[in-house]
Order: sequence, then C-alpha cells, then structure tokens
Amino acid sequence: MSQTIETALATALLQSLWQGAALGLIAAALFVLLARRSAALRHMIGMIVLVAMTTAPVLTFLTMTGTHADTASGTPAIGSAGLPLPPLTALSRATAADAPLWLGWLWIAGVALMAIRLAGGWAMLRRLDTRAFEPLPPLWQARADALRRTIGIRRQVAIRLLHDSVLPCTARALRPVIWLPLSVLTRLTPEQIEALIAHELAHIRRLDWIWNGLQCAVETLLFYHPAVWWLSRRIRAEREHACDDLAVAACGDPIVLAEALSTLERLRMPGFRFALPANGGHLMNRIKRLLSPETPPTLRWGVPLGLIALVGTGAVLAGQAGPAGARERDGMSFWGRLVGNTMEIHDTVDGRQRLYKRSIDINGRTYESYSVDGRPAPIDAGVRRWIHDAQIVPPPPLPPAPPLPPPPFIGTAAYQAATGAVSSDPRVIRAIGQPVSAIGTKGPSYLDDYRTDMTISLWGSKGKARLHAVGTRTGDVWEFQRLEVAPETGASFDLASR
Repeated sequence: MSQTIETALATALLQSLWQGAALGLIAAALFVLLARRSAALRHMIGMIVLVAMTTAPVLTFLTMTGTHADTASGTPAIGSAGLPLPPLTALSRATAADAPLWLGWLWIAGVALMAIRLAGGWAMLRRLDTRAFEPLPPLWQARADALRRTIGIRRQVAIRLLHDSVLPCTARALRPVIWLPLSVLTRLTPEQIEALIAHELAHIRRLDWIWNGLQCAVETLLFYHPAVWWLSRRIRAEREHACDDLAVAACGDPIVLAEALSTLERLRMPGFRFALPANGGHLMNRIKRLLSPETPPTLRWGVPLGLIALVGTGAVLAGQAGPAGARERDGMSFWGRLVGNTMEIHDTVDGRQRLYKRSIDINGRTYESYSVDGRPAPIDAGVRRWIHDAQIVPPPPLPPAPPLPPPPFIGTAAYQAATGAVSSDPRVIRAIGQPVSAIGTKGPSYLDDYRTDMTISLWGSKGKARLHAVGTRTGDVWEFQRLEVAPETGASFDLASR
C-alpha cells in the first residue's frame, strides 16, 4: 500500500470508533422507542444502522484518498461514483497525523482471521448436505406443505431428518432446506414439532439467510468495534422474535412454541455460523416474550453507557487534536499534540522536518529531545521560541463517569443464600480450594418473589466451578431443591440431595 492509502485507512479506522458508537446510541434509542412495535420493524432498523456503521468508514476513506490525491493540483476530489467528495476537515487532518500507519495492516490481518472463521462455518454447513438423512414421513410432509402455504412460501422447501444429533436449522435462499433431528420427532409432541417447522419456515419466508450473511460480512469487516457486536446480537434476537411471531400466527398457540423451545434448550449444541437454528437468540427472553407478550421490555443501561464512554473518548481525542491539531501556518505544515505529561510537536520549515518531544516522569524530572530531518539537534533560543509559539493548551479534565448499575440477581436474598450454602462446604473446598468466592451469575437466570433458578460462577484457590441453584421461598427463608456444583475438573455433585 502507498503511504496515502495507509494513512487514509488508519484514519478511517480510528474515526469509525466514534462513528460506530454514535450510530449504536441511535440504534439503542430507536429500540427503546419501538419497544412496543413489531420485532420485524426493529430487525429492519437494526440492519439499516448496521449497514450505516460500515458505510461511514468507507466514506471517510474515500474522502481521505480523494483529498490527498488532488491537494497538489488544487482540483476538487472526485469519488468512485464521479461525485465530488466533501473537503478534508481539520479533525480528519489531525486524525491522519496521529493515526499509526501499521493500524491498516493490523486491520487486514484481523479481517483475514475473521474470514477464515467464517469459511469454517460455511464448510461445516456444507458438510450437512453430505450426511445421511431420511425423508419426512408423508403425513408430516403434508402438514409441512400446509404450513408453508399458510406462511406464504410458494417455492418448495426440502425437509431432511438427520440421524446425527443436531438442532433444527435452515439455510440457503434459492433452494431452502430445513434439517430436523430424529430425536426431535421422538421427544416433542406433534403440536410442538409443527411449531418448530413453522419457525424454520418463517426464516425462509423472511429471507433471513441473506440478512444473516450480510450481518456476518459486517462483523468480519468491523470485528474490532464493540457496538457492532452488541447491535449484531440484538438483530439476531429480533430476527428470532419475528420468526416466533410468524410461527405463532400460523399455529395459533404461543405456549406450544415456548414448550418446544424449552425442550430444545436441553438439546442445545454449537450451531453453524450460516445456519439459522430454532433455538437462536436469548432463549429465556424468547420464552418469556411468548408467554407474556404484554410485559414491557426492560432497558439495560450497560451497553448505552459503554457507547457513551466510547463517544466521549472520541470527543476528547478530537478536542486534543483540535486546538493543537493540524492547521496551516504561513504555508508550513504544522501539528502538535499534548497527552497527559507528554508533548509532541511536528513542523515542516523550508522542506525540513522538525520534531520536538517532552515528557515528565513520576518524580517530576523533565526529558526533552529535538531533531531535524531525523537527526538530533541542540535546543537553542530559536528552538525555545518555536516551542513557545506552538501554544499547545491542555484540554480540560473529563467529568467522572456515572456509576454502572449493579448486575442483576447479585445482592438478592436468593443469591446470598445460595452462595452462603456452598462457600463453606467441605466438598466445594476440596474441589476448587478456599476461600470460595462468587463472581456473579452466568447464563440465563430467573428470579421472582417465590422462585429462583440461577447459575452462579464460583472461584477458589484451585480453580473455578459453576453453581446451579433452584429454590423456593417460604416466608423469609429460601430453601433449595438443587445446589449442583460443577467444577472445571472432576464430577458434579448436588449439595441439596444430602
């Protein structure tokens, strides 16, 4: 890559941090406003914002490359579509000056690794076609065709029964196929099987395989951005909710689908990246949504606060680069930055590159260096005047971040009772050592005034363990019917069965 492309790519990657965070905040606000609207609408909004997260750094890259290419000639920059690109802003110049050139190569390496991961998922999906399968029995095939027509699918859909243990899933858009394990036919009622088939047909009706492929491509390109992964998880959840709605409309009983999903959770195994499994998304939320559709959604503040912190960080960097950032001064290229107790000034005078650095250690000692065209030079009175003229002013201090809300379930009476019952147990101490500490809940958990079903992570001097606590409240006392401890090494044991 040429230096211009390296600089433009590094700048686009840096600016995509605050761009993606800002778009993530917009998506979070829209999800709250549309909480009582259809899941299909929220899925569409999420996909639009996800595509915008990819478009923003592309436009930044085109702006940078077009501006650099035409700066010398003085002509306006022209993009690939023949349209003039916006002029390079002072913030873009400052970011370009600060952006390390190796950032683009690091991003390319990350994209390559993500592409290999994606290709592995594709290969696993392709291997499903080579597995031995049985055709659907004629009576079930007739029922599946009736469901297909009810949902509004005109093309044929292949349904295959696999001998291997795999969850129900669907793939492909032009020649769709649904894989069902034989174990599902023996462990679920006919009504539950119909609900699962209707859910998979809903994926085909909505062309979710195409949207999932686009989503995987965006995750590959923007693998480094936490807002992308948060929005991607939310989109997949809304996709499953939309298919649940179509399945319930076709079958007419949400309780049957909820019971089928609960059975699938006990059969859960790793899925395929390109396949759309019936138990995708947050299964407990899906079951609650089916059983209590009018329950208002709860707002989790952790992700919005994280996105606000990311936007604030980008604003601080922009503020540091703004007053002392890139600017034109008497026809000379000049920029500087001040971060903490370190100051750096770059200047080009008469074609010669000047570089001054100053830092202060924790003992208050000051260290300075000055070079011209990469060669060390003395710091005389003229250099001191040049440094004084830079007038780099430190930015104001950041306000303290708001406190994060406490994690759910931690601090409740049920949580304290469960952890207290195992923290001093000899078997637990022998398994993971002491002291035994609880470090929060893990996975789906449930709690109301009289029942609890939670999974808690335990930590000891010898290792970790998982505690599965199921109990009920009598008066003010929690009694547990299950206190199963599963160490990382060794067999599980239930303390409540003694």
